Order: sequence, then structure tokens, then C-alpha cells
Amino acid sequence: MAIEFKNDIDLDRNQIINVTIERVAGEPTPANSWEGRIIYDEAVDKIKFFDGVTWQLIGTGSVSTIVNGGAMDVVVTGSTVTLKPKVDNGTLEIASDALQVKDEGISTTKLADGAVTTIKVTDKSITFAKIQDIPTMTVIGRTAGGSGAPSAITIINDESLATATHTNIATSQAVKAYVDGRVSGMGELVGGWDASTATGFPVNPAAGGTKKGDFWRVSVAGTVNGIIFGVGDLVQSTKATPSTTDPADWIFIQANVDQATSTALGLVILATQTEVNDGSSPNKVVTAATLAGRTATTSRAGLIMIASASDITTGTDNTKAITVAQYNTLFTNALTSRRVEANIGDGVLTTFDVAHTFGTLRFLVEVYDRVSGKQVFPEIASRTNTNCQIKFKKAPTTNQYTVVLFRLI
Repeated sequence: MAIEFKNDIDLDRNQIINVTIERVAGEPTPANSWEGRIIYDEAVDKIKFFDGVTWQLIGTGSVSTIVNGGAMDVVVTGSTVTLKPKVDNGTLEIASDALQVKDEGISTTKLADGAVTTIKVTDKSITFAKIQDIPTMTVIGRTAGGSGAPSAITIINDESLATATHTNIATSQAVKAYVDGRVSGMGELVGGWDASTATGFPVNPAAGGTKKGDFWRVSVAGTVNGIIFGVGDLVQSTKATPSTTDPADWIFIQANVDQATSTALGLVILATQTEVNDGSSPNKVVTAATLAGRTATTSRAGLIMIASASDITTGTDNTKAITVAQYNTLFTNALTSRRVEANIGDGVLTTFDVAHTFGTLRFLVEVYDRVSGKQVFPEIASRTNTNCQIKFKKAPTTNQYTVVLFRLI
């Protein structure tokens, strides 16, 4: 038995899952129906709803109002409604029951820039006849950087290319003629030249004489106009019809220079820092920079810097050397700073304090007779970081003894 609900059910936006619409065999009478009731009519296997008067199939019904936006002609004949698109037969037309754009119906002003993309046009559908005419000797393209609208680019046939710019294109004929002209004016290898018999620089025997850039290879060594030539050297003119006696009109390229030796001039190779350091290359040259880079180490002879006074005092730099004079000064200063000497004795006192700055108790004490030089042994009564106290049983005479204090390392 069905459960009866006596009020609306609010599912709070939740779904009704696995639901079946009320199944009836035929339409209920209007007296037993109400507006909005939905049924599944098993007699026709259709879903229907009651509009308050009759049962209607869902998805069907009568049209009560047609709103015309203005682009259609609406013709109502009885229960038939006919919609006819408005066409002007100038830009749009209906042909074979289809609405289409009339030939030549879209003008330039009707297309926005970039409106027709590649995907909108069928491959090979635009013919040359449909493209705007362009002037003679022009092509369509773009010479400015970036993307943008194309324009007509002038084609030039000027064989001198005097009118060539970055906004025009030269024909292949013009380019070929220009290159041919330039090449024909360039120099060439004329041949060998015997410098042993020549009285002047060479001359091209071809029509037009020597051109700028013509060059010869020396086949026999010799001296011409004070210039020494060896076999394989090149002689090249720097101008058309050059002087046969003035070297300023020529370039001379020496080709037979060998590597320098201890007895002959020649080419040299600069040694790398590694090669300078290991000293293994007999034919490479040391530069000032690589020489400076070869410093002395415990296993390699080399350059070393003399230590300064502050370097010696600091005593932490292991790359600098001390000279004999510096060592003598250092040794003398070391002895002086580690040694205190005082004459003692006045004929009255038996205890004497000898001050020092050693800052330690690690020092030796020696007392000797100033006349005989013999060492004596008084009592070392006490020693501190700044003082040494010496006691005698009998008061020494005036300056009878010398006390020497020597700090240990």
C-alpha cells in the first residue's frame, strides 16, 4: 500500500534515484486529474502531463505565441506556421531550399580583419581569379618585422642592384648579372713569377692588364725593387694597373717561413703555463706572463718574491723568501729580544732584581765575573714573567758580575 504524503516534499536539491513514474493503463479522467500531474500511459507507452484541461504528451503541445525577432517572415495558415528568412537576393538568397550567401555577396567592408581563418576556408577553394589584382612586377608579402597585413612588394630587374632596398625583391636574372659583374672584376691567380730575372713587379698579359687583386706565386727566388722573395711567396696587386716599381701598390705574402731555431729566424709557438712549469718543450717560447706564473715550489725551481719586514714578522706566508741580510737582521733582533743583560754589585746589597719582558718563566740565567769571565752560581731566589731575583751570600763589589737572561723558545 502506498504511503500518503499530506504536504510537499523538499529534497533540498538531492536526487530521486531509481524512480518510476506512476503507471496507468490509459488516461485518467479530468475529474480524477489535476494540473501538473504526470503519468506513464501504458496504453501508448508515453509519458504525459495534465495541463488542467487535457492530457498532453511531454515534448509536444500547441504553440500559442511566436515571437519574431525581425529576421524572419512568419506566415500562419490555419494550424500551420511557416517561417521564411528575410533575404535581399543581393547578399543572401534561398536556392534549392537552402539559405546561402549570394556570389559576390560579401564585400571587403563586411569582413573584419582576421575574420576568415584557415579552418574556415576549404583547401584550394580560393582561386587566383578571386584575389585582388596587383600591379606588374610586384608580389604579395610582408617586409616589416612581426605579423600583420600583407602588401605589394616591388620586383626589380636592375642588374646593378642600385635600387635594391630591404623592401623590394631582385629577380634571379638581376642577381646573376650583378654577381657575374662583380666576379669578373675580381683578381685571379695569374700564374708563376720568376723573381730571379724580373726587373719589376709582374704584369697580367691578359686583355685589360693587371686588375685589383691579381696575384702571382713566386716560382724562382730573387730580389726585385729591394724586396726579397722566396719560392712559394705570393705577390698581389692592391689596385688596377699598379706600378711595377712601387711596393706600395702591392701586397707580399711570405709563405716559406719555418719554425724558428737557435740559428734561424722563423715562427714560434707560445708555451702554455703547464709547459713552462714542467720545462719539457724545447721549441716553444716563454712569455712574460707565463714566466711570471712559474713560481718556485719545494719541487720546482722558479721565481720567488722577497719577503717584506711585515711578512717576516707575521711569519705565515710560505711563498716568499728571506735574504741573507734579512736573516741576519731577524737573527740579531731575535737574540736581542730574547736576551737581557745587567751589571750588578754595589758593595752593599746582596739581593738584586733583574727586570725582563719575556712574559714567561721559560728562560735561562747565567752570572759571570766581569773581569775573569768565569761563571759563578748565586741563588736564583725567584723568577716571574717580568723579573728574576738573584741573591748572594756576600755583597759583590761595584759591577763585579754580569747577569744574562735568555728566553727559551
